Amino acid sequence: MPTAKPNAKPARTRTALAVHPGERKPLAPKSAAAVDEKLVRQAVLDINAIHSAKGLETARAMGEYVLAKFFGGDLDYAQKSHTKHLSFAALADHSELNVGKSTLWYAVAMLGQLRQLPKDIAGALPFSHHKLLLTVKDPEQKLELAKEAVATGLSKRKLEDRVRGVRGERWTGAGKPGRQALPPWAKGIGTIKKAVESAMARGVTIGEVVIQGPEKVEDRLAEIAAAIELLEGFRASLTAALAEAKVADRLADGIVAVP
Repeated sequence: MPTAKPNAKPARTRTALAVHPGERKPLAPKSAAAVDEKLVRQAVLDINAIHSAKGLETARAMGEYVLAKFFGGDLDYAQKSHTKHLSFAALADHSELNVGKSTLWYAVAMLGQLRQLPKDIAGALPFSHHKLLLTVKDPEQKLELAKEAVATGLSKRKLEDRVRGVRGERWTGAGKPGRQALPPWAKGIGTIKKAVESAMARGVTIGEVVIQGPEKVEDRLAEIAAAIELLEGFRASLTAALAEAKVADRLADGIVAVP
């Protein structure tokens, strides 16, 4: 009668990831240039299940799942090509996914930071602190801030101030620590507001309208209507991004330290 081999490996469960980072050489990532509907649909179900479980391993498990399924376990590839990966983009935009875009990507990006920082330091920080540290590109500065956060028990708000100080010194090279560069859209909105305030400071007179002529004034009105339409569209996009950021922050605050 045949007997079982004592060193036989147990069968992999159906829930095991197809690829574990570092387990073997990553496979060539698939579905980067076209949407794989089957892959995306299954990923929605799996990630929703991970997200609903909550707990210590939520962020790591979510990141490893996406890294394995969509990027062949290759973190460098994910960091460089995630914006061009159509299946990943379809997953992030899926209406039935219970995770926001930013939270999904933070979970992947955090994997590299977990490998970069010493294990005891990385494991002592909550997800909210890891999110803030992701914006610090200098490895030495990142490590020093992480050690300080763990040693002194920095709150999220205090760590955010420290990170802004580091980023402000690197971005501006001078000025007050914590000074933060404005993104182009924020500068643009400020410029538009100042231009409109300047143009309307004196108001519109009938004489100016007569001199310009009806056709040119109508052209100006059409330009104003087009500008308002563009601003309304941008306001909707900014409102949606703000709502998503608030959801991501609430999730991050609810995730405790990742071991």
